[in-house]
Amino acid sequence: MGGGGGEGDMPWRVRRAAHSVMTATRAMRIACIAPSDLRTDRRARAHARALGAAGHEVTLFGVQSRGAEPEEEDGPVVLVRTPLPGWTRDRGAASCWRAARRARRYEPVVRAAVARGAFDAYHAFGIDVAGPVADAARDTGARFVLDDDGTSRLDVAARAAAELPAGARRAAVELRIAYLRRGEERVQRDVRGAADLVVAASRDLADDARERWGGPRGVVVHDSFVASPRRRADRLRARLGVYPGDRVVAVRDEGAAAAVAVRALRILGEGHVLALLGWSRPAADVMAVAAEEGLSQRVRLLPPAPEAEILELCASADAVVLPAAPGDRAARLTVPRSFFECLAAAVPVVAPDLPAVGRLVRDTGAGVLYPGRAPADPGAVAEALRTVLAEPSLAAACGDRARAALAGGLSWERQAARLLDAYAQLAQAV
Repeated sequence: MGGGGGEGDMPWRVRRAAHSVMTATRAMRIACIAPSDLRTDRRARAHARALGAAGHEVTLFGVQSRGAEPEEEDGPVVLVRTPLPGWTRDRGAASCWRAARRARRYEPVVRAAVARGAFDAYHAFGIDVAGPVADAARDTGARFVLDDDGTSRLDVAARAAAELPAGARRAAVELRIAYLRRGEERVQRDVRGAADLVVAASRDLADDARERWGGPRGVVVHDSFVASPRRRADRLRARLGVYPGDRVVAVRDEGAAAAVAVRALRILGEGHVLALLGWSRPAADVMAVAAEEGLSQRVRLLPPAPEAEILELCASADAVVLPAAPGDRAARLTVPRSFFECLAAAVPVVAPDLPAVGRLVRDTGAGVLYPGRAPADPGAVAEALRTVLAEPSLAAACGDRARAALAGGLSWERQAARLLDAYAQLAQAV
């Protein structure tokens, strides 16, 4: 077995808090089940590690991906990966029948968990795996925990459809979405009221989860499991090769929404450069927008890199823009992980005034909001950026408040403690 490490490792204060919780309750045997490649599912690994560090016996089950070990250790957690059957590989309109069978998609992963023996709790990460996990918990008499980060295959498909121009391809994706929506509605009916514990990634999502799933209101555990990077003011500038006086605005890989930031850059004028960090998509679309706006030399795409490197680059930007997607349920109800990266990097954030992220920007004072309307307004984004970039004292204050927020109420230590407290109450009822 291989050893684990990296961004999800438990800081000593979290381990100490975990120990204090576990001295007051008993350890549980927990099967965490994620519909994902465990190498990239940071929320599942962070939650599993927090529970494992607290003394629970935790096994995290996920999907077998190319090059990954079928089983390995990840700190206090055992990772188990299971291959999915060939029919789950969906492509275009031909995938509609597969979409209709979506609830069965991850049954092999759940069966692998059941085969490992009795568990006290089955912890499902999201609606995509909630149905079979709820069945396993019911059939074995275990507790059922639903961990909702607000995203699902339906959310991903809806986002993809919104980015496509009208035509046959978009129509095919929308047909697939209709099948996905029917399947999600069936899962909601099947598991409504079944969860003994609901965990949610934001307050808004917790309220939404209660309405959708019934049962107890969700325990809010934010995705603040990021390590503070080394701050080097010249790191991103050196990488981009920009002039000393240029202001550098960063955007994380946000797909078609990045076009709004490109158009905002034109409004800001000369002396501003846009860096698209961790860009993993084809460059043609966004660079076509840059060319249309006459900005080909001022829009730079930086490829995916390890998280520590991306955070260092982010920390040396003058501001980071989070593009708006008001029609996207996940965007309205969840806080993008890039927001917590901005807190860790102590860099001002310019974010849409959507319910979840807008509340946190106001509460922390870590940035400036622009109207979260559809379609997103490049002029509003540019105005918010100009507010931050024109006032060095405001930018410095935003950075200080971001650092304080991540060291205080939004720290991963506090978030992990909420999860452990919820499990302590669950353990008493087992």
